[in-house]
Order: sequence, then C-alpha cells, then structure tokens
Amino acid sequence: MIRDFWVKNYLSIRDKQELSFLAKGPSSELVAEVADGVFLYKLGILYGSNASGKSNMLIALNEVFRLLVLPKSDASQTIMAVFRLFSLKTTPSRCMFHSMQMASDMTTM
Repeated sequence: MIRDFWVKNYLSIRDKQELSFLAKGPSSELVAEVADGVFLYKLGILYGSNASGKSNMLIALNEVFRLLVLPKSDASQTIMAVFRLFSLKTTPSRCMFHSMQMASDMTTM
C-alpha cells in the first residue's frame, strides 16, 4: 500500500504537492493496519478546482509505477516532463513515494 507520494516541478505542478494515506487510527472500514500502530487509508480522493493539477498528480504517480515495472534495460529512461510555464526548465522534476506491505501479506521464512 502507498504510504505517501510527492512530486515537484512536473507538468503543471511547480511546487511540492503530496498525497498521504496515513491515518491517525482505525477510524473506519476504509483504514487498514499495515504494521503495529501504523494505519493507512485504503482509498484516496483527489479534489480541487479545474486546472489545479489533479490529473497531473495521477500521471506522475503512474510514471513512477511504470518505471518500477519496466525491465531493467528500460528503467534508465528519464521522465522528461518538467514544469514549462516558468523558468524551471533546467530544474529536474522530483518525486518520491513510500509504500508499506500489509502485515497480513507478509510471509515468514
């Protein structure tokens, strides 16, 4: 499960934007305990005004997963979609995500 994800200088996203699935506790059926005392939401909703970057946030997340599943020979491809509306063309895009494996999915050896 995704714990959090952020992106900066990608498509229309200039400043760092973050999605976090961390929950404070087991407040509903939409929350799963993935480790002792660590709770994550099973569902995330992006909302905002038109042209606020919702779709671009999902495109960035998709690009990260695409790089994770590509064969190693193709994984050296770079994502060339920096924020082009301002003077940040020379600044690279940045993104990061953290994930956690659910405790019930872990196997012991």
